[in-house]
Amino acid sequence: MKRIAPAILITVATAWAGGPSGGLTIDEAIRATMSTPSTEDLNVVVAESRVRFLEAMGRRRVEMTPQMGLLAIANPFAALTNLGAGLLVKQGVVPPIMILDARADSLAAQIAQKRRVFQREMAVTSRFYDLAEAQRHSEAACATFHEASGQRKKVERELSAASVTQAELIRHDLAVLDRESECVDAEQRRQLAATRLAAWVGIPEDTITAEVDTQSLQAADAPLREVGQLVRVAMIHRAEPSRSRDAIGSLRKQVEAARAASGLQLAVGGAHHLSAAAFNAGKSHVLAKLDKLDREMEELAMEIREQVAQMKMRFESQRSQLTIAKKRLTLSRQQAQAAAVRYRAGLENVSFRDAAETAELQSRAFYLRLEQDSRLSLAALMSVCGIRSEPPARRYALVTEPATVITASLP
Repeated sequence: MKRIAPAILITVATAWAGGPSGGLTIDEAIRATMSTPSTEDLNVVVAESRVRFLEAMGRRRVEMTPQMGLLAIANPFAALTNLGAGLLVKQGVVPPIMILDARADSLAAQIAQKRRVFQREMAVTSRFYDLAEAQRHSEAACATFHEASGQRKKVERELSAASVTQAELIRHDLAVLDRESECVDAEQRRQLAATRLAAWVGIPEDTITAEVDTQSLQAADAPLREVGQLVRVAMIHRAEPSRSRDAIGSLRKQVEAARAASGLQLAVGGAHHLSAAAFNAGKSHVLAKLDKLDREMEELAMEIREQVAQMKMRFESQRSQLTIAKKRLTLSRQQAQAAAVRYRAGLENVSFRDAAETAELQSRAFYLRLEQDSRLSLAALMSVCGIRSEPPARRYALVTEPATVITASLP
């Protein structure tokens, strides 16, 4: 009797090994997401315009004012000799501490904007790689189903020629139904992933695809760096935390250097000078805002650490599964070889041999699936660390221990 079952899984290997299909890249997805202004973006515009307004109101200005002596009032003929002009320097009507307060509000708006940018980037990154993974699962599952469906007529002809039994035909039909169910389930998962990403990038879910060239992604056999080291990599390559901390420190120095108006300034300057008590209260208020911003920067660092830890855990879990899948594939291959020997020796029937070969192909498909998934997870980790645009060798050196990075090979 002829073997028929292994044919339904042959297409899986080529489906998992496929390259990009010409869709949306991760950089394009992030740019599309950021192109839509958020509430935080508008808050920055409002805060910066308030700073400019107060700075304009607080500037010193020089005015030329006409002057006339007292004698000119009693003697109009003396007016010509008493007319003159004087320069008057006027202080702005806004106390300097109020301008510093507005700058603190502007900085707070910028930090809120940067946190929101990071959160949006992480959200679209997660959804992008979820879609990329779901696409490959769907492609492999549906390719297997169509391959199996195409074998139906061939099996019917072999049944007519008495090459296979009715039981073999039923077994084939059951296998086709299993593959169809897997295809439908995988396609539904792909559609759900596409819908989740489409909501962020503004592309219809029925046309969106994620383009990831996994063949250009190496699988790191060397251990990944510890979470703390990966977080430091992210902090170095992401400008959000360091620049914001520098801006907070610079503004804090300006506030601490500010001094209350002297008694003479209070007497001459007018209402735009605050009393010492009011000034000190305002200064404490601004410093409290800066303390709050320091805390928000710590929370941003915690968010980055959480994302890095999750991606690292996901990758290492898949790599552990990949090790098990590799052992399973080796054993399945040995089993298939032993089954073929026993079949040729007349010790087993064709169904036993076909079952062993099918198990080997299933193990191979599962191994390839995990290998591709681990590559996608590694790419997602690099994106979280902010090194997506670095050269490949540089990326791997930054996320792995100083050991050789080897491309995983199929056993």
